[in-house]
Amino acid sequence: MPRHDLPPPVEPSPVGPPPHSSAPIGPRLKRTAKALAAFSIAVAALAMALVAKDDSAPKLHLLIATGVGAALTIFLAGMLIALMIVSHSSGHDEAAAHPPSPEKD
Repeated sequence: MPRHDLPPPVEPSPVGPPPHSSAPIGPRLKRTAKALAAFSIAVAALAMALVAKDDSAPKLHLLIATGVGAALTIFLAGMLIALMIVSHSSGHDEAAAHPPSPEKD
């Protein structure tokens, strides 16, 4: 591979090290994902029960679509919020808000 294809070296953040850089993010997100999965399943079961209660003859496909739609919506929204919180607490948002100024020759 030619030398010109190497990525430029990464410069340190202008605001210093992230405040929680010693804590690994992976286990924290896994715990959050497990809790969100359980909550999503509970919400999906509640949504399916409400649909089945109100309809005289609920169709199987309607119940499946309601359950999957509710569960995935809750899970996706929760994980996006969790990623936003992790990004904020790691200091990446602050580093992106204040990019280094270009040096003049």
